[in-house]
Amino acid sequence: MKKLALVSMIGLVLTGCGGGGSDDNGGQTQPQAKAVMGTIESVQSNNIWVNGDRYTVSSVGYGNLNDVMAPTALAPNMMVKLVGHARAGVEVQLEPTMIGVVSEVSGTSFKVNGVALTFDGLKGIENGDWVLVSSLPTATEGYKVLSVVKIEADKFDNTVEIEGPVSNLDENTTTFKLGAALTVNYNTAKMDLDSALANDLWVEVTGKMNDATNELDATEVEADDYDDLGNEAEVEGIITAVNHSESYFEVNYRGRFNFDHSTEVELANDRDGSIADIKLGLQVEVESVLRNGQRFATDVEFDNYAGNQWQTFEQEGQATEGTEAGSFKLNGMTVYTDSKTRYEDGLTFNSLTQGLIEVDGVVINGKNVAREIERED
Repeated sequence: MKKLALVSMIGLVLTGCGGGGSDDNGGQTQPQAKAVMGTIESVQSNNIWVNGDRYTVSSVGYGNLNDVMAPTALAPNMMVKLVGHARAGVEVQLEPTMIGVVSEVSGTSFKVNGVALTFDGLKGIENGDWVLVSSLPTATEGYKVLSVVKIEADKFDNTVEIEGPVSNLDENTTTFKLGAALTVNYNTAKMDLDSALANDLWVEVTGKMNDATNELDATEVEADDYDDLGNEAEVEGIITAVNHSESYFEVNYRGRFNFDHSTEVELANDRDGSIADIKLGLQVEVESVLRNGQRFATDVEFDNYAGNQWQTFEQEGQATEGTEAGSFKLNGMTVYTDSKTRYEDGLTFNSLTQGLIEVDGVVINGKNVAREIERED
């Protein structure tokens, strides 16, 4: 497969060549910019390879900051995003899962901003180092780390960043948690969200660590999505939701891709697949286009198809009220709901006990979490 080697969460900008001059293109339509989101496969001098293509890098940016590191300091599995068609003079914009200070290094385990992580390639990483972490989401509160790269903090304006699902939201204290331990205070943060802040919403948070409270004082809380990818895009990541009845799946908790029988599916080792192979927890590379304002998957390629699935469950029957908030009982099983639970056939959480239902879900931290609930036929 043409590997994109991702990581939640990402940002490389390809700028076209040429400066001023006439806008006249001889009547020809210029191709729209193509976005590619994934990790760097390999690096050679100031050349990088992403999705099998080579790009010659002129500079590396992060957000609104320019020249945050030398092109030769880029490393495999760093998350990047490419926009455009140029192959030379490329400005690479980084979008990591985390930026922050390392602590408690021990073997393959370490922490960044207090968040516990594991990674086999920690050689040269020490307590107190500032690092850029690229990772993939998991079904738990953890992160599958792909790369850890040492950075100069001042080049990144000493900015701390982390992305992940919101938990323990407390509107009274204006705090929530990311991961298992990091508390975020969003009291003065700019909120760039498409909906209200809620538990399980996948967000990207930037700010500064508060040594007195050991909390991240957020300057911005942003919904991480694929809305800005343009007409044509390639994305690699983990399938975090699937709805075969409505023909869509979700990647990295960030965005939805519709599909139909015209969608080409390729398993590992160039074997042909089908849309039935699109399942939770698998690592994929997705090529897509915009159709009527929605992103449509034209091609789905799997990486290591076997063995990467999350544990899922299906149940049907009569639901009864649960003993915990946001939960219900079904066939003796406690089923939990969250912000990503989808209700079909006019159902709501409050109406689940009023008839027979079917539930598809995923096991997260030992809990059965519903992803789709519909009326039983």
